[in-house]
Amino acid sequence: TADFSYDICVEDSKIHIAISKAKEQFGSDSVTLDQMAASAEIYYAVLDTENNTVSSPERITNNNYADVTPSVAAFNNRVFVACATNQFGAENTHSISYQEIGGDLTAIPVTGLVSALDAGILDGTFSLSYVVDSDSNYDTDEDKKLYVTSDNDIGSVVAEANVCSPTFANVNGQNLLLWYSSEN
Repeated sequence: TADFSYDICVEDSKIHIAISKAKEQFGSDSVTLDQMAASAEIYYAVLDTENNTVSSPERITNNNYADVTPSVAAFNNRVFVACATNQFGAENTHSISYQEIGGDLTAIPVTGLVSALDAGILDGTFSLSYVVDSDSNYDTDEDKKLYVTSDNDIGSVVAEANVCSPTFANVNGQNLLLWYSSEN
C-alpha cells in the first residue's frame, strides 16, 4: 500500500503515530489521482519503548474521500488523532475530523479547502489549529484563515491573509501555537 504523510508525538515511553496511507493495494496499472485520494485513510499505532511492542494499526477513517494531514497529540494518558477530509468534485465539502483513541470520530465542517492542520494542547485541553483556503485555490493567499478549536466548537479565527504552517509547541513548559504569517 502507499504511505503518504505521518505525524508522531511522544508521551513518557510511548511514541504515538498517525499516518495517512492507502487502504488498498494498487497493481502496476496506472492509478488516477482521484482513485489514490479516495483510498487515503488515517491509521493510528503506538510504539511502547518500555515493553518493546508495537500495536496493530487502527483505522481511524473509512470513507471514499481524501483523508490527509494526520496529526496526533497525547497528554495525561489521552491520545487524539486528527486529519483533514477534503471532498472534491460536485460536493466540494471539507471537514476537520478528530478522535480520542477509544472514542468516536467527530467531524467539523469547514468552508473551503483545509491546507494545513495540527493537533496539540493549549490551556490544558486538546486543541486543533487549521488553515482554510476559502476559495479552495492554492494560487491565492489573501483568503486564508487560521482557526483554533477545542471542545467540539467550530473554531475562532486567529489570523487572516497569508497564513500557513500552524504548529503546537512546548517551550520552557508552556504550550504555544506558532504559525507563519506574511503580516509580521
